[in-house]
Amino acid sequence: MEKRILIADIDGDFLTRLEVLFEDKGYRTTTAWGGRELLRALQSQQFDLILLSDYLPDIEPDELWRSLRRVAGSTSVALLETGDPAGEMARGYFRVGGHCVLSKASPHKVVEMVHGCLSAGESSQLNWADVPGKVMNRQASAASGQNAG
Repeated sequence: MEKRILIADIDGDFLTRLEVLFEDKGYRTTTAWGGRELLRALQSQQFDLILLSDYLPDIEPDELWRSLRRVAGSTSVALLETGDPAGEMARGYFRVGGHCVLSKASPHKVVEMVHGCLSAGESSQLNWADVPGKVMNRQASAASGQNAG
């Protein structure tokens, strides 16, 4: 059974690149052009993973995270950050227990890291943290060949 990934961002080029790269690896993708569209997609479909940008201007971060936790349940969620991981979206993410932050610098690296976790059955490594504020830097771990946690 193929895994389903929901990707939310406002950068059309980035969304398209991720969509093509994930589909080339055999995943089914759905894209959302912001937080409200992401929440609508979650009401009608189930996903194995949600990737969302750290900048979604159509919804306040606190509202997004409260709604996301309620609607997404135990679905794995990873925040795609463009710069400062201490930004407003990241702070909201950590407050509700999120812990996986991936850099948007390279769509190829995002896909490789996610594919590595999902194909190894390690989607829990891309899931909500049990301890709020725990950060898992998969990119640094992948680069050094070590497992993060």
